[in-house]
This record gives sequence, C-alpha cells and structure tokens, in this order.
Amino acid sequence: MLEIIEAYPDASIIFWARFKTDLNDICASITTATNKSIARYWGDISSDEREQGKDDFQAKRVQYFVGQQGAGGVGLPLHAADVMAYYSNTFSLYHRLQSEDRGEHMQKTTGTLIIDIEAKGTVDSKIIDALRSKKDVADLITGDESGGWLE
Repeated sequence: MLEIIEAYPDASIIFWARFKTDLNDICASITTATNKSIARYWGDISSDEREQGKDDFQAKRVQYFVGQQGAGGVGLPLHAADVMAYYSNTFSLYHRLQSEDRGEHMQKTTGTLIIDIEAKGTVDSKIIDALRSKKDVADLITGDESGGWLE
C-alpha cells in the first residue's frame, strides 16, 4: 500500500477495504507515512464526517479517501480520484463494479488507475478469481466484453 503512495505522490487515491481493522490500519499507515488528512467512509464514521470527507476529497483538499465498498461504493461521486486501490475485496460483483464507477465521470478526461493488492495463494486470490468468473458470466449474459477486467 505504501508503494502505491510512493509511486503516485501527487495523486488523489481511494483505498477500498472490506474489514474495519483493515480500514483503520490503512489510515494509520497513511498518517504515519505522510502526516496528511484522510477522508474516512465506512459504517462507524458519522454521516457528517463522511459527507465532509467526500466533499474534501472531491475538492482536492484531502488526497486520500479510505472507504468500505458497501458504504461508499454506490452512488457516491468520487471522480476526483486518480488511483483506486483495492486492499481487500468482497465477493460481491455489484459492490466491486459500483465502487469502480465512483471514480469515473462523463466529463473526466483521464481514466482512473485501478490496482488490486493481492497476496498470491491466499483468500485474496480466491475472491478476485470469483469476481472475475462472475464478471465473465455477466458479460456472457449481456453480450459485453470484459476487456481483460481484473487481469
């Protein structure tokens, strides 16, 4: 995770994680490494703080957004993001696709880089494989092409 921050020092970055422990660890690591403020967005965070964090991230007053896909991955405009990193995923294809869409906007002229942090041979790999399989089935049904999604 810190490698991503070092590789993209000026980028606005979203870190998505599944578990509260991971979310808190990510925030602690970012704070220790950069001493910068973080927008936090998950169930335990007050709605006022979540709203302020979203606004600060969108206005580029805050460089890092740390959230849980289920809480912040649907309907939340985060198109200020240059990079999205998935620290951990859920098995929900819906949450994954919706969270990816948070960084996109019709008027945005550049894409959002999406990175999966994966420890090979772990449950992370199994979840990513399951998401890839679900996407393949969905694309088969809809006639869409995945275009190398999650590769």
